[in-house]
Amino acid sequence: MKNRLISAVTAAVISVCSVASAVIPAFAEDNSAKNLLVLGDSIATGYNVTGNVNLNYGQIVADYYGCTAVNKAENGLTTDGLITKLTSDSDVKSAASTASVILVSIGGNDLLGATKTAAGELIAKWCANPSDTYFYGKTNLDYMSALKVIQGVTDEKQQQSYASDLFAAINSATSAQVTASAPKLTQIRSLISSVNPDAEVVFQTIYNPFAVSESTINLMSLQYSQSYVTAYNQLNSIARIAISRYNNNISKLSNVKIADIYDAFTENNTDSQLNNDSKGYAHALTGILASGDKRDIHPNQLGHLAIAAKVIQTIGNIKLDDTSLYKTYIALPELQRDALPLEVRNSIETATT
Repeated sequence: MKNRLISAVTAAVISVCSVASAVIPAFAEDNSAKNLLVLGDSIATGYNVTGNVNLNYGQIVADYYGCTAVNKAENGLTTDGLITKLTSDSDVKSAASTASVILVSIGGNDLLGATKTAAGELIAKWCANPSDTYFYGKTNLDYMSALKVIQGVTDEKQQQSYASDLFAAINSATSAQVTASAPKLTQIRSLISSVNPDAEVVFQTIYNPFAVSESTINLMSLQYSQSYVTAYNQLNSIARIAISRYNNNISKLSNVKIADIYDAFTENNTDSQLNNDSKGYAHALTGILASGDKRDIHPNQLGHLAIAAKVIQTIGNIKLDDTSLYKTYIALPELQRDALPLEVRNSIETATT
């Protein structure tokens, strides 16, 4: 049986023929020209470390509905940055004022920034302390690099102490960031409304880039020590809790549609206790398993298909046209397509041709 590497389109289950979502009025069938505006961070720009994807999800969605994509996203943008753009950037405000639909992907850099700051401060402290022999004198370590150092610690008690301190710092920082994000998200929604009260607004939830399949974890166990795998699982746990809480803030926004991208990247995501959604498809939809400077939490082309499919499912008005959603899917290497669950491949191919 083929491995259940998921895909982009899982999220969709673009059983696009059986989608029950209400149609966003702006994309109801008519002949008038439409603009789709994409706001947000590097997820929205299509960035990844090996170069931008051929088609980002905004382009795919716009093509699907036969409208014009206007992308004003920016790599590294935070909620504060988006607030500034919606307040004082005339170009962004002008684009928002004429958009029929506005897609918003924001918040990942807030959580990532909190993680990097907290981990960086702690790791720097270790590297400056002569008694921390495993870290002392090392430079330019991020939290993933630090995990590899921790993996090499031979004293089990010391190893556990390093890992515990690192994850406690990250957990505290991300929890504070989640709390701080709620009013900022509300302000972003209000600013969009003030510029264009008639636009349909779709906020995307954040996916967990560390949620990989059970089989992937098993392969990691063969490649790395058990302590490294344990540390990775701990990082995944912290990420999924922080991201789920952040997404809960998004779910409370008024007068928006929610495209649940977290759902698209996660195997089991219905447990309210957050203990049944630790596995997912980041190994297939991002570059999280790449080594060295090629490691990447951003979505690959498959990931952008997954996001586009979920956004289309949210918008509704499903079509059977030969659009770039299908063309991009069919252009993928056959091995990638064959790795998808049969029912997913069938639903895409049936619904889009």
